[in-house]
Amino acid sequence: MTYPFTTFILRAEDIGIVFPLIQAIGTDVDLSRWDSFARCFIDKPTSGARGIIGLRSAAGYASGLFIYRAEHDLQHGTVLAIDLFTTLDLFNEERAVRALMQVTDAKARELDCKATRVRVNTAQPSLAHHLAAANYRPAATLFCSVIERKPPN
Repeated sequence: MTYPFTTFILRAEDIGIVFPLIQAIGTDVDLSRWDSFARCFIDKPTSGARGIIGLRSAAGYASGLFIYRAEHDLQHGTVLAIDLFTTLDLFNEERAVRALMQVTDAKARELDCKATRVRVNTAQPSLAHHLAAANYRPAATLFCSVIERKPPN
């Protein structure tokens, strides 16, 4: 099934355009921090084992985004780790999610990965539902503890 979306590799001029997608996952990341983070991928490209790929609707709007890297996993070998996966399509969220999942599957095959792991932000319950419907299963629970920096004496 073909979806009315195209993909693009994030470039510097796209950073601000996709920022609403970053805000949609409920993070407290501001544009400056997102810009700095994204430029690490853009300004220091690697062999394709990591990157940021966007999804654009037929109307030209940024409708999805994922940040990926290939890594080694004890159980599966090489896996495609998706650290951020988000879509924002006001007309058909499910179609946008499926289109982005097709792109992640293609990237996993391209990198010869044996599995794909997707990190889902707790602010994205509908995304978890879509992934479960596509036979993705919870494999672990991710805990996070913020390390408070003490001011120098």
